[in-house]
Amino acid sequence: DAMGEDKEGKRLTVCGVVSQIKRIVTKNGSQMAFAKIEDLSDTIEVLVFADVLNQTKDLWQENKAIYVTGRVSHKDGEAKIICQSAKEITL
Repeated sequence: DAMGEDKEGKRLTVCGVVSQIKRIVTKNGSQMAFAKIEDLSDTIEVLVFADVLNQTKDLWQENKAIYVTGRVSHKDGEAKIICQSAKEITL
């Protein structure tokens, strides 16, 4: 399992299409986003904190193809990726 609990904290790169995006303002006033990235076989939630969001804000749009590198987290019993970098996939 690519996202199993034995991968906690490990660095991982995934590619897919942004299927959903939700931006929020944190308690300290900075923006962050929760994105769902999907490919032909699965969907994963990606957490994008303010520092990365500010550098990549144009990427976080529905139907945009991107690849994301980040750390695996199993908070709340569900695998997520904490985004460290993201780039658009261009053909």
